[in-house]
Amino acid sequence: MWMQEARERVEKETIPTANLQDIIDYLAFSLYEQGNLKRALLLTDELYRMNPDHPRAEGNVREYEDLLKKEGVQHIDMRRNIPPINNARDEDDWGEDETLIYEALCRQEVPVDTKVQSRLYCYYKMDRPYLRLAPFKVEIVRQNSLIVLFYDIISDEEARIIQMLAVPKLKRCMLLNLITGKSGPASFLIAK
Repeated sequence: MWMQEARERVEKETIPTANLQDIIDYLAFSLYEQGNLKRALLLTDELYRMNPDHPRAEGNVREYEDLLKKEGVQHIDMRRNIPPINNARDEDDWGEDETLIYEALCRQEVPVDTKVQSRLYCYYKMDRPYLRLAPFKVEIVRQNSLIVLFYDIISDEEARIIQMLAVPKLKRCMLLNLITGKSGPASFLIAK
């Protein structure tokens, strides 16, 4: 799982390049979405111990406990006998061949034809007056189904500042429960 890999890498770094709490939060949510409730609960417990003031940790712990309770799991067993990760794929979305091709493309394992590769290129984007002073790099990765990579648009420090300014303004979406008729915060949606 990508988030687990990110977590392991950040934990090995002397100067972290990402926020470990965010990674654990995303990893727990990913596990929850896959139906790995006990593992999601354990990670969210860990997140809550790291930061008791985390905006979602306490609520997510309660939600995961409630879901496990509905599945008939006793409170004492919620953090015991953790099953292996269930990472089943929905076969209805794509066939096996398409999935394998997609994953190979993401890992850049599919060799690019030299004729196609000869049409790929990079350039500096300077089509606006302010870009003449500070152009950013553009790489055409694929022509058919255009894929473009942009480089040097903002620095890591600028990205960190944007995140720091944005996070306090994010709130959980309120959703209406059709069964109870009450609205409550969604654990999986964020609004402005």
